[in-house]
Amino acid sequence: MIGSRAELKAANAGVSGLAFALAFCVAAVPIGFWFIRAGGASVAGDASDYFVTLNLFVAQDMWAGPVVAAILLYSWGWGERVWSRVDLNANVMLPALVAVAILGSVFLRFAAHHNYPLSLDEFMPTFQAAIFRGGNLMAPLSDEAFAIRDQLQPFFTYVDEERQLWIAHYRPIHAAILSLFPPLYAQAAAHALLSGITLIAMADIARRLFPDRANAPVLAAALVLGSPQVLLTSASGFAFTTHLAFNTVWLALFLRGSWTAHVMAATVGFFALGIHQVHVHAIYVFPFGIAMLLGYFGSRWKTLPYIVAYAVGVPLWIMWPEVATWLQTGDASALPRALLEVEYFANYLDRSDTVGAADRQFSGLFLVVNLWRFALWMSPAIVLLLALALTLRPRLGMVPVICLIGFIFTVVASHVLLPNQMHTWGSRYYHPAIANVVIVAMAAYCSLADNARVRTATWAALMIGAVILIPWRAWQVHEKVGPRAAMQSELEASGAENIIVTATGAWFMPDFIRNDPYLRDEPFYYLNRDTGFEALNDGSVKSITGADLVELGLPHGTYLEPGF
Repeated sequence: MIGSRAELKAANAGVSGLAFALAFCVAAVPIGFWFIRAGGASVAGDASDYFVTLNLFVAQDMWAGPVVAAILLYSWGWGERVWSRVDLNANVMLPALVAVAILGSVFLRFAAHHNYPLSLDEFMPTFQAAIFRGGNLMAPLSDEAFAIRDQLQPFFTYVDEERQLWIAHYRPIHAAILSLFPPLYAQAAAHALLSGITLIAMADIARRLFPDRANAPVLAAALVLGSPQVLLTSASGFAFTTHLAFNTVWLALFLRGSWTAHVMAATVGFFALGIHQVHVHAIYVFPFGIAMLLGYFGSRWKTLPYIVAYAVGVPLWIMWPEVATWLQTGDASALPRALLEVEYFANYLDRSDTVGAADRQFSGLFLVVNLWRFALWMSPAIVLLLALALTLRPRLGMVPVICLIGFIFTVVASHVLLPNQMHTWGSRYYHPAIANVVIVAMAAYCSLADNARVRTATWAALMIGAVILIPWRAWQVHEKVGPRAAMQSELEASGAENIIVTATGAWFMPDFIRNDPYLRDEPFYYLNRDTGFEALNDGSVKSITGADLVELGLPHGTYLEPGF
């Protein structure tokens, strides 16, 4: 009788976690209808592009929830049929996964993203990389270009008006990495290599944290690779692939515990602060730093490399545009004299007063959609394991608990600072902490792996999810990016030497403005600000509105491209 009860308990273990995961996934459907009914997601032209994330949820994720639920249900009931065919030779599997990550990222860069940076967030690192290739930290502006600088690149630039220099607003490390590769293939090559590095670091972390599980390194790397958000963000132009790679390498070094490893981790952290926005890496390391100061990772003296690296790195990267001006010109007067003179803070305060005020009105909606998009763009196996961790509450261990706290901190901080993620494949602001989520999932798996149902369901959900979801998600990205990439090509091939873009008739019209920072290549793009037009040359002029792009073939009347 006792044996029967134990067997019954083992057989039923995890059912509550499965039920929670299924309910969470299926809830995407009523959430989507809620957005539609409330007008947050719309195919009408009067909908603001401010709600693009809600539209993307309805177009891409609303029905993905039931698909993920079906994968989990099948994996739970018949996972052994898939699991029994798997060979887990780590010496073979791990290099194979790294190769797939590199080649898959390159393939999807061209097949799904059309080698095109969709948003200005993706284009501006290439803008800065071009400045670096030109041998400068900042690019000079002629008197003519300086007079119309806000038309030539209306967003995400820092302009030193006294010296007529401009630079991408973002921190420079991501762009510096891109500058090492040929311009046309920089994002494809750099991000593919960084994805491979992420998997190697993830496997090293798993090997260290779960030494009793021989397949832990393979499973950890596979959970990362099997998540569509990882590959399709790697294939995009966003800096978050770089953040993920640096953060994962940082954690792998941090967990080694030696003085040498801590010095190396601090060095990685110094550069990670300068990837894109300073707060991204600072938020990531904060929980580990607190735990280290509390004595959870050995001697507190080992915090010294981090104190030095971050004490230098934080102010340096925060003041990067001013520092770059000083380094290029030798003029120390470019450096700020007061906190409010620092462009990083002034820009954030300005954004908080304008865009941030609008964000806060709908921050609850954005939090809901960000959480669901993140989950539904991850591997179904991760969704299952996190649900099991929440419902069965197995012993996770100190590091996974800190990782969980770190991920929650990332979500909360992102919600406060930037609740609206706009264009994103999954949730890009949570992307730097994906290693944390995988570690929590791995801890749940290793605690419950003696349960055959949990073990087989995990591997089945991982493999079935990768086979079904990655191609499907790639097609969804193609549907969004492909038409706009074609429109940019149409503009390039139009023969006009000056193209005026009017921000009406379609979403994100200013994103078509893609000028070289040195203004060497035609056509030149200008944003029509109704302040008069002055071309940089005497060549032909072409005016473009959203309606013109629709005539050229840009879709309209859909959730991806609302109609006007």
